[in-house]
Amino acid sequence: MYSVIIPCAGKGTRTKLNVNKLLYKVDGLHLIEYTISKFIYDPDFTEIILVVSEKEFKKFEMFTSNKIKLVVGGETRQNSVYRGIKAASNDVVFIHDGARPLISSKIINKCKKALKVNSACVVGLPLADSLKEIIGDSFKTITRENKFLVQTPQCGNRDLLLDVHKRAELENFIATDDVALVEKFSEEKISMVKGSKLNIKITYKEDFGVFDKLRR
Repeated sequence: MYSVIIPCAGKGTRTKLNVNKLLYKVDGLHLIEYTISKFIYDPDFTEIILVVSEKEFKKFEMFTSNKIKLVVGGETRQNSVYRGIKAASNDVVFIHDGARPLISSKIINKCKKALKVNSACVVGLPLADSLKEIIGDSFKTITRENKFLVQTPQCGNRDLLLDVHKRAELENFIATDDVALVEKFSEEKISMVKGSKLNIKITYKEDFGVFDKLRR
């Protein structure tokens, strides 16, 4: 059985909305409802943890059920995820962006299989475009080979994730993503699961229109 932690406490200022973007409605449903739906109908997920800000706790109460519970987040996303992991009751935890509503069952199932091989896994999209680094007034071309754009879910054994988060907190280390903590604070191997261009993250207001077209 699995738990999924969905951070919902971010401000999402780049969308320039007057509400949390996860509470923004698309065709009558809040964005977070589309994301939740990918897990709530999967019998392997017995627990969905929404990590929310204290100020918005009551706004997210409408989504709670016997399978969905709320946890108050921290000052950073990393701290919020840590609180979610602490609240999880299953041995394996998925961490998924609330603003990625088009995650597919296919990718979720690939993560489940990957976790039978290694204690952690991350979803990533192979880099397709050319990549250049600006150094002063010049450019340096970087090879695309073996480079991925990181998506979510990012998953792992709960005890492993608790340990690396605890160590990061003690060292005041902030990572760019969840599995980066496993890289830094453990010797565990991490599986890479191929993601999808459809697994978009809603970042800007125009992304809602893209999502609305892709979901149909």
